[in-house]
Amino acid sequence: MGASSWNYSVPYQEDLDAALQTLRREVFQAGEYYWVKGADWRPVEEREPRPPTLEQLWQDELVQQAGTHSILDVFQVLGPDDTPDYNTVEPVTAAEARELLGRTS
Repeated sequence: MGASSWNYSVPYQEDLDAALQTLRREVFQAGEYYWVKGADWRPVEEREPRPPTLEQLWQDELVQQAGTHSILDVFQVLGPDDTPDYNTVEPVTAAEARELLGRTS
């Protein structure tokens, strides 16, 4: 099984999910993600152009299986009452940050 490493940073926003969605749009529009149907391992004649929308990207079964190896694979920042699930991120609480880092900021 393959894996990838990636990281991003954006200016702080109070609404973390809004920051995520803005970043996802920027990465998608820039084409800075792995597009399995356009990958180098495919014969040139079988490569396909990138989909025009995020919705169309995620309708593709190969993308659903392989992901994009980018922030596009993270769909939502969870709120305090949400249940963690695939393709989500859960912010640490102030208490967790203090316990792990010795500070909250």
